Amino acid sequence: MRFLAPGSDRASMYMKASATAFPGLDAYVYGLLDPAVGAAGDNLRLLGATTLGIEVTVPELARRCGLGNIDPQHGGGIGIGTPGAAAIEACLTVKPPLAGAILATVRPDLDAFGAMALMALRRADVEVGPAMRERIDRAARADRFERGPWPGPRPLPATAEEYVSATKQDPVLIAVTGAMFDGELSPRDRVGLVGRWLETGVEPVGYRESWAAHVEGLVAGIASGAVSIEPRAGARMALAVSRLSGTLRLGYCLAPLVVAEDPGDPDADPPAPRRVTIAQYAQGHADFGALRETLAAMEPGWGGSAKILGSPQGLACRLTLETVLDAVARHAADRGQEWHE
Repeated sequence: MRFLAPGSDRASMYMKASATAFPGLDAYVYGLLDPAVGAAGDNLRLLGATTLGIEVTVPELARRCGLGNIDPQHGGGIGIGTPGAAAIEACLTVKPPLAGAILATVRPDLDAFGAMALMALRRADVEVGPAMRERIDRAARADRFERGPWPGPRPLPATAEEYVSATKQDPVLIAVTGAMFDGELSPRDRVGLVGRWLETGVEPVGYRESWAAHVEGLVAGIASGAVSIEPRAGARMALAVSRLSGTLRLGYCLAPLVVAEDPGDPDADPPAPRRVTIAQYAQGHADFGALRETLAAMEPGWGGSAKILGSPQGLACRLTLETVLDAVARHAADRGQEWHE
């Protein structure tokens, strides 16, 4: 799913992003892998003996990261760090690689790029003081979806303010998170932006405003039907359908289990494949381990963590929505209204 691009004066924003630097940024090469295993291009350039993977959630690609793969949330047999921790947390203790190493990921998000930035900062012997640690902890909590118990059904938001309240989004992370999903910025620029934020608390320019416009588009989409959110399985789960990021969060207004579909866009450049994501507000609403095995038996490549599962990366999901919804219903906990009490 996509985050709407920032609006006006993009050239100025890119100039600021390209000029953004912090101690240690130049120590490493930063790359975004194509999750399609057979992809050439950047994958051939980025993978090898001097590559440290960070949340490389495709096992075949992770095995080609010669320095290992920091991915304690998703496992895969070669993860580094405490199981269940966010990648940025693991990078607090993992020894930074030598200068010249390649840091690569398949997940262009705050946790992955933030982990790269933290490695570079530590490589430059920058102290992780209380303020930086607090920002790291915020990013980690957001990545682990730590929001407490599901609060129960709520009306879908009609304004941007209601969206923030309904989705329990950390307002401190809005701008820096938006910058990480800006595909028109290079991985190095995105690492530069998040590294500067980690070190100083200064957020990327323009992205808070673009996020507000994005949320307004989501809210308008609910009203027009372009964003579809509906209860399923007797309101035990919600189905959310849209190409826009943030749609999955809206599903939590209806149920603690959400199945989200991004229909994809074959006319985009590059083409965007259909994706299906399943998430639970907190552990215990469904057995995601068993659910992952069920889905992977029908379509190899499904993976994820204890709170979120996704269809094969880089490929169009072949399973129908009804097949996925049926699998989720079969693995859902029978807790009824106790879910939000």
